[in-house]
Amino acid sequence: MTLQALTSAFDLFSAQTPHLTGAPEAELEFMDLAKDQIEELSQMVRDRKVHAALQKTAISTSFRDLAAEGPGSVAAGLAQLNAIISDFDKMIAKGRNDIAEQEAAFDREMARLAPQAVETVRRTRKQINRFFKLAGELHNETVEFYYFLLALRAEYDADAKGGPSFKDRGSLVAYLREQMKA
Repeated sequence: MTLQALTSAFDLFSAQTPHLTGAPEAELEFMDLAKDQIEELSQMVRDRKVHAALQKTAISTSFRDLAAEGPGSVAAGLAQLNAIISDFDKMIAKGRNDIAEQEAAFDREMARLAPQAVETVRRTRKQINRFFKLAGELHNETVEFYYFLLALRAEYDADAKGGPSFKDRGSLVAYLREQMKA
């Protein structure tokens, strides 16, 4: 049951973020296409939030059941959880890079078009920004679920607890910034 719940969660979050397509210089076509893609992405965000909540419940229940069975069962579940966490690490890095690359490509295209079509760029930029805001929300749902998995592992794995402690706010902030670079 645990492997099935973890695999189901991974499948949910591994669905690729749609790419914004179209040529911004063909403004009317692009705006219609972008509107459709934004609606699709918006629906994906809503669906992912709902399904993530259901997945969290199923996975938590599975681990409670494993804990009731005994330490051997928990160890097997933790091995599966560690593998899924590793997969989420890779998925998050890839998703972040994909969004950044696509956004950079549209920024270059907007810069290329700006001298000839200021109004077109202004109008299409709003749609592009809306799309990438939603892409970021979808990505953040994956990151939030990843944090849930880390917290679950810490709850059942004594070795996953601990880490540095901080006596002042500045040390914590410095540590967190260093972790963000990694």
